[in-house]
This record gives sequence, structure tokens and C-alpha cells, in this order.
Amino acid sequence: MDGLRLFHLKVLGVTVLLKPNLVEDLPGPVNTNSALIGAAARCFLRLGAARVVIGEGRDINATLNS
Repeated sequence: MDGLRLFHLKVLGVTVLLKPNLVEDLPGPVNTNSALIGAAARCFLRLGAARVVIGEGRDINATLNS
């Protein structure tokens, strides 16, 4: 959380959108670790965010193959 404070983000009372990389179905460290997403959400809430929303787009491969 100390690292986030360095950015002087104004999150008090606002909604924060986290956009992790979750859509690729590939082996290896391609997707954002869910523990990191949860930790980031908790930190923003502790900094006073009203809520944290996690948003993600569609997998490009699913779009091209549909």
C-alpha cells in the first residue's frame, strides 16, 4: 500500500476499475495472478475507494474464431 501512496491517487469515494489481463488461455505467466488482483482491490478500498470493479475484455482468439 505504501507504493500506491507514492502516486497520490485521489480515490476517496470513487469507483476504481482494475483491468487485469485474464482473457488469454496460454501457458506460462501471461495472465495476472488472482492474488495480485485481490491485493490491489483491498489496497484501493483501504485508501478510501467507494468500490473496486474488475473489468476485462473478450479473448481475441474467441472473437476471431466465432
